[in-house]
Amino acid sequence: MSRRIFLVLGFFSCFLHLAGASDRDASRDYESRPVNDAVKKSETPAKSDVVIRYLDKKVNGLSVAETPHFRILHDQDKKIVETVGKVAESSRVALQKKWFGDVSNDWDGKCSIYLHGSLKDYTGKTGQKNALGHMRTLDWAGMFARSIHVPALESNMATDVLPHEVCHSVMAARFQGKTPRWADEGMALLSESPVRILEFQLLLAKYHKEDALFSLEVLMNTKETEHMDTLEYYAQSLSLVKFLCDKKGNKEFTDFIRTCIQKGYEPALKESYGIQGYGDLERQWQEYAFRAKKKNNE
Repeated sequence: MSRRIFLVLGFFSCFLHLAGASDRDASRDYESRPVNDAVKKSETPAKSDVVIRYLDKKVNGLSVAETPHFRILHDQDKKIVETVGKVAESSRVALQKKWFGDVSNDWDGKCSIYLHGSLKDYTGKTGQKNALGHMRTLDWAGMFARSIHVPALESNMATDVLPHEVCHSVMAARFQGKTPRWADEGMALLSESPVRILEFQLLLAKYHKEDALFSLEVLMNTKETEHMDTLEYYAQSLSLVKFLCDKKGNKEFTDFIRTCIQKGYEPALKESYGIQGYGDLERQWQEYAFRAKKKNNE
């Protein structure tokens, strides 16, 4: 399959019906991790005590259900809606505890989740290509409205796709829409199942062998879609986030991201990890990602 992942920046009428007029310049789209032919079937998610309310109204022809932090717009049966509501709420709690050590009440209202049927339905209605889901943030004068779109009938929707997109939503709320793209995708990929994470680790090794990876300075700073919309970018972002988390911990990593936003990457690397710039980071990450693993396999 092609490595390149094409983003189409859509403007969703259902979202606007709920949220009002938009500012396109203040919006940000987060593509799901790209479609990989090796996607595995999902496991049944654990049961939870989330209460789901089914509202007696429709929005643009879609039924509406609500949990404490999410609004689900759908034309699916209740079993699927129940799964989505419970997975979204449990993921929101687990991700905030994992990355920040607490559960924030700062959520800017309910995040909308649009359930499309098959992958074909999702692609046809959203215009997204070669992706299994996406999250969008719109900023109105510091108020962040978020919407998630997923193909509800995909086998790994509950274990991979939805947790990935909820992670983007959590980070959008926590960092006020300023999460660096590489960090955002790396954390979101780490919210997926171990099988999916392994798939990207294997891709990383393949791309390293082909000399197809980015320098970390480019990875962290690029704004080019031809860079960011590739499997190389996703695989390398996951590895870099994992490397930094393994050095000190998950909360320390999100503290580092806050410092990056305030001071820039190189001052933050030195302050948070004692890493002396991009060259030192590249050397340490290469050792972590490839040389140490090679030695362990010998």
